[in-house]
Amino acid sequence: MTPETMAYAPINTPGEVYALAYFISMLIACRLIGKNKVKWYARVPMNLGFFAALVWFMHETNGVYGLYFVLDMLVIIGMLFLMVVFNTEGQDIKRILYIFPISFMMAEFISSLTWQLYFFFIRDGFFTPTPVRTALFALGVDVIFFGLVLAFGRRIMAGVDQMEIHGHDVAGMFAIAFIAYIFSNFSYMVKDTPFSTTYSMEIFIIRTVTDLGGVVLLIANHHMLWSYRVRQENDRLRQTMHLQYDTYRLNEETVALVNQKYHDLKHQIHVLKRMNPDDEQRISYLDEIEESVKKYEAENKTGNHVLDTILTTKSLLCQSKNIELKIVADGDALSFMTDMDIAALFGNILDNAIEGTEKVQAAEERLINLSVSREKNFLRVREQNRYEGDLKYKNGMLLTTKEDDRLHGYGVKSIRQTAEKYGGTMKLDAKEGWFTVNILIPMPAQTEQGTASA
Repeated sequence: MTPETMAYAPINTPGEVYALAYFISMLIACRLIGKNKVKWYARVPMNLGFFAALVWFMHETNGVYGLYFVLDMLVIIGMLFLMVVFNTEGQDIKRILYIFPISFMMAEFISSLTWQLYFFFIRDGFFTPTPVRTALFALGVDVIFFGLVLAFGRRIMAGVDQMEIHGHDVAGMFAIAFIAYIFSNFSYMVKDTPFSTTYSMEIFIIRTVTDLGGVVLLIANHHMLWSYRVRQENDRLRQTMHLQYDTYRLNEETVALVNQKYHDLKHQIHVLKRMNPDDEQRISYLDEIEESVKKYEAENKTGNHVLDTILTTKSLLCQSKNIELKIVADGDALSFMTDMDIAALFGNILDNAIEGTEKVQAAEERLINLSVSREKNFLRVREQNRYEGDLKYKNGMLLTTKEDDRLHGYGVKSIRQTAEKYGGTMKLDAKEGWFTVNILIPMPAQTEQGTASA
C-alpha cells in the first residue's frame, strides 16, 4: 500500500465513521424504547444538530489516546445519551439506560467491521481510497447491517419495551459493555504492553471480535433477564389466580353456613310470631331482627354456583363499605369456563372495583355495576365503577395504588390473561369519573348449541 493510500486508510478509524454509526444506532434504540409525543419531523432539526456536533467533535479529537481518549469517549457518550433522551421524551430513564449500552456496542462493532473491511479492500488494491469513497463505503455497510438490526430488532430485544427494569439490571448491562469496550480499545489507550499491539490488522481483528462478543453477551444477558421476568410474572399470576380460587372455596363454605343459619333463624322468628300474635311490640321487634339478617342471605342466583358465591361475598363487603353493587348476570353463559378461571376473573374484577370505589368521598356516589351476558356468539362481561383522582398507566397497564406494590397490576394482568386464554380481549377505559372494564370472549359452539336447545 502506497503512502498516498495510507493517507486515506489510517489505523485509527475516522471519527466520522463512528459518528455515523453512533447516530443511526441511537435512532434505532429510540424506536425500540418507545414513541415520543413530538412527531419525528419536528425532531429532525435537533437530530441533525446532534449529528453535526458529533461529527465535528469526533473529527477534531480523532487519534487521541491515553487519558485524552478516555475523556473524549466520556463526552461522546454524554452527547449520545442526551440525544436518546431527547428522542424518547417521557420514557422511563431506567429503560433508556438499559438499552443504551447495547446500542453503543452495536455501533462500535459495525464501525470496527466497516473500517476493517475498508482497510482490507484498499490494502489489496480493490479500489483507490478517496474521502468520498470512504464516506460511501461506510454508509453502505451501515445501511446493510443497521437495516438488519432494524428488521430483527424487535425479535432480538423481545420484551424490552414491556419488562420492568431495576437498577441492578442497568448496572449489569453497563458492566458488560464497559469490559468489552476496554478490551476492544486497549491498544488505543495503552501502548507497549503485553496486551496491546501496533499492527493494524491485529488491532482490527481484536477490536471487531471483542465488540461482537460484547454485543452477543449483552443480548444474551437481556434474554436471560427477560425470561426470568416472564417466569416471575407467570408465577405471580398463578399465585393471584390460586389466591382468588382459595378465597372462593373458603367463602363457599362460609356462605353455605350463613345461609343455613339464616334459614334456621327465619323459621324460628316465624314460630315466635305465631306464638303471641297480640303482642305488637314483640312482632315489631322480630320484624326488625328478620330485616337485619336478610342481607346475609345469598340472594344471587345467576345459574353458576361459583359466580353466586363470589357475588355474595363481594356484596357483603360492599355493604360494609357503603358501596352499592348492582348485578345483572347470566351465570349459565360461563359454563365453558373452569371454576378457577371464573373465580380469578370475577374476584379480581370486583376487588379492583371495590378498591377504587371505596375511595370516593360521597357515599351516594359509591357505585359498581356488573353485567354478564350473551351477545350473539360472545360472552360479554362489563364492569363499571366510580373513582376519584388520576389513574396512571404504564405500558398499557393500570398501575396500582396499593402501598405494597410487589403484586402491582397483577389483578388486571390476571383478568387479561384469563380473557386471552379463551381467545377473548379486555379493554380498560376511564373517563368522567367512571372506570370501565370490557371483556369479550367467543363462546364455544357446543355452549351455543346447548343454549339454543335450552
